[in-house]
Amino acid sequence: MAGVRYIASRTVLLIAALLLPLVLVADEKYDALYVMSSQATAYLTFKESIEKRKDDSPSQGNHHLFVAIEHLPAAKLRELINNSRVVITLGQKSTREVSALNVEKPHVAALITREAYQDILSEQDISRGKHCALVIDQPLDRILRVIHDRLPDTRVAGIIESPGVSENTNPDNVTQQHNNPTIIRAPLDNNIHSTIRTLSQSGVDIIIALHNQKVYNRSTARNILISSYHFNLPLIGYSSAFVKAGALIGIYSAPESMAEDVIDIVNKIDRCFGGNMYHPSEYTVEVNPQVAKSLGINIDTSDLKQTYQDRHRE
Repeated sequence: MAGVRYIASRTVLLIAALLLPLVLVADEKYDALYVMSSQATAYLTFKESIEKRKDDSPSQGNHHLFVAIEHLPAAKLRELINNSRVVITLGQKSTREVSALNVEKPHVAALITREAYQDILSEQDISRGKHCALVIDQPLDRILRVIHDRLPDTRVAGIIESPGVSENTNPDNVTQQHNNPTIIRAPLDNNIHSTIRTLSQSGVDIIIALHNQKVYNRSTARNILISSYHFNLPLIGYSSAFVKAGALIGIYSAPESMAEDVIDIVNKIDRCFGGNMYHPSEYTVEVNPQVAKSLGINIDTSDLKQTYQDRHRE
């Protein structure tokens, strides 16, 4: 019996020793808490960029913690947030769950679309708090500038909108300049082919794909690409995967670049309020030469992937 009691007591001590670090971590203070929606590659790449920046910094106070929202109880998440100066969420799922806690800490959402962030702002009614986002969407003015530089003969650009949206031209979110193409927006019909035909008959030279899950998703993207190809309309996509799938040009920002932008936002956290949104400062333009050749489009393919920066990071 004495041996059993000895083993039991040693086991209790061992378990206590293993649990002790968890208790200490819960009480620790963090400069920034990063909450990932999953272990997806984009989030892990973002994490590596932040950690490399931290390792290169001579400051000892740059204390960050990365956690995944999966299997993380709400009570533990709330505790970690309360022990952090600022919380950064990566992706839609973590942004929604952190927002639902209504914790009064500055909250920066990253690696999220404008559409998803606006939905969360509306659902959670948090637009008056210390919330802002670095969205992955490219500003339309930037897209039009790339089109003007790479495809200067473009006169009319088409945008497919969510079903039920009325067709319009010259949308409010575009600074109309003399060298910009006219924009025609058309709602997505039940028949994707007829939607593309409508744009073609309206004189559209090119289609711009924007982040819109109601338009571009797993069940529609391939058919949109096939139909646009059928009508000889090149498509401007928003990712490298889009280019590989058949878009003529992709305009997108890498997670590594967006990590640098998030650091800038956190360093100026007082400017984060009311659900304001920032666009990535750096972006990549990628060209698919096979699509250009198939569509008979004259475009410079000497440099298939090039990165640009629109504004200086502070």
